[in-house]
Amino acid sequence: MRSYDNLTVALDLARHEYLCAPTDPADPRMAEVRAKSYAGDQTLVCALCYAGIGAPPASRAAAVVKGRVGGARRPHFAHPPGQGPAGGQHDPDSEWHLMSKMSLAAWARTQPGVVDVGTEVWLPNRRRRADVRVRFDDGSQVGLEAQGYRMPDADWIRRHRDYAREGVVDVWLWHPQSPTAWIVLGSAEPAQQLWTLDPWKEVVTVMVGAPHRHQFGASDHDIDMRVQHLPPCVGDELVAHQYPLTQLELTPHGISIPAELQSQLAGQQEQQRRHIQTVEKVLDRLRSRQRRPTSTPQAPASTPPTVQATDREKPCAAQNIFDTAAQKHLKWIALQNALHAAGHIIDYRDAPSLPLPRTKPRPAHCTGCRQAFPAELDPRTVQRCQPSKSVG
Repeated sequence: MRSYDNLTVALDLARHEYLCAPTDPADPRMAEVRAKSYAGDQTLVCALCYAGIGAPPASRAAAVVKGRVGGARRPHFAHPPGQGPAGGQHDPDSEWHLMSKMSLAAWARTQPGVVDVGTEVWLPNRRRRADVRVRFDDGSQVGLEAQGYRMPDADWIRRHRDYAREGVVDVWLWHPQSPTAWIVLGSAEPAQQLWTLDPWKEVVTVMVGAPHRHQFGASDHDIDMRVQHLPPCVGDELVAHQYPLTQLELTPHGISIPAELQSQLAGQQEQQRRHIQTVEKVLDRLRSRQRRPTSTPQAPASTPPTVQATDREKPCAAQNIFDTAAQKHLKWIALQNALHAAGHIIDYRDAPSLPLPRTKPRPAHCTGCRQAFPAELDPRTVQRCQPSKSVG
């Protein structure tokens, strides 16, 4: 049975606060929990029934404590016989939402600079209630929203704008099984991340965008997209990075990206930047050879020599780190250089195009001897051009 099939949060009417069942049946606090339960003074009630979920509002269904030492399940709460919603259990999504608010509120109280934490707190405009409202000592506020289902984009935009109008930074944490809420990535200020929360395991997951493919530019933005990146782009393949809730930090700007992840992403960007610099150096050398004029004397027609590749025309070691498309393109450029050195006049439509095109290298046609040279031809086997008699 999944952990979220069991209700682990109840409402303490005497203290006006939520109470979470201890995870260990041998925990000394279990005696206090039982004293408040259905078997005690009945001041511990089902929080969902009291909130009017599956029952009339303010329903006081005293919590029955379940769980024993050595049992298969952790301590949890149940309804008394004949009370509670139809079927005896609430919707798992409602239980997830309640447990999430409990976990987030408890975690927020431990964060530096936090002076007040409340659940189901109205915003000043009285139009929205924050699942968890956090106030810092500098007066700034953060609203933590636990969202268990995919909401319409228009609804999210309205709620996000309500927070913005009140000067409250909103942070959204979604159910792990909820469809991806791509709409949050369209917000520029503040930038939103894709967070999911498992309140029972107290684990938060941040979704990182996977590297984009077929990025041929070398701008800083392009470099960022060639590696894992935050925030992800709409439609990206997502890579999950999990962290214990207790290891995350809440600031007036929202949940901070863990330093470990920031360092990892920065390392990938630097590695990609060095890779691009290496590629550019190789391409610069090839461009300079293309621009260098050649004045090779004509050889007798009876003994057409074979042009030998120079050391600089031999495949360089740096090619080993390029992707397959780049290797093919560089080999194509080397072939073009060999053809020029042999006196061939290449049709302009077959000339190399930089930066690297998406299309495959095409055969090179000599307008002098009318030969077609396949892109896969070894540059060392190119023979000197013998212009066709029909030319000119």
